[in-house]
Amino acid sequence: MFYFFYSGFSKECYTCVSSVSWEDCMKNSRFFECEKLFPETPAEELFCLSVVRSKLRTWNQQIIDYAKFCSPKV
Repeated sequence: MFYFFYSGFSKECYTCVSSVSWEDCMKNSRFFECEKLFPETPAEELFCLSVVRSKLRTWNQQIIDYAKFCSPKV
C-alpha cells in the first residue's frame, strides 16, 4: 500500500528515506534543488513528494517506509 503526498510546488526539497519514522527520515535528510535534478522539466511541474509505503512480510510482520524526494508532476 502506498500513500503519496505532494508538499506543493517546490524548487527545493529535503530528501530522505527511513524505515523507522518521519523524524528519523528528516534527521538524515539531504537538501536538493529539484530543478537541477530535472533540468528538462519546467519548475512549475516539480514537487517535493512525501511517500509512505506499508507492506506485509513473512509472518505478518508489517514494514513501513518513509521517503521524501523531488518529483515531476505526473
